[in-house]
Amino acid sequence: MEVRIQKDSPIPLYYQIAESFEAELTRNPPEEGHKLMTDKGLARQLQVGRVTVRHAMQILVDKQVITRRRGAGTFLVTQEKETTESAQTEKIGEE
Repeated sequence: MEVRIQKDSPIPLYYQIAESFEAELTRNPPEEGHKLMTDKGLARQLQVGRVTVRHAMQILVDKQVITRRRGAGTFLVTQEKETTESAQTEKIGEE
């Protein structure tokens, strides 16, 4: 997975990482439920701080693009989970 950033850009690095990561997942999606690179590995690859990567990943969690499981890793959100959550939201709205 290739994530590109421009360190001399006025756009915050965490935002560039999140946008680039999401675009790359759209262009070349791995299998659903695929385990993604660790924060530490991505930080090393991009030569940025781990906190910067964690901030970017939190944006993607908030957008429901990825999910994080403590001790297990970061994974691409599956369509099945999204569909189930949407159905539950619709049921709650109907009641």
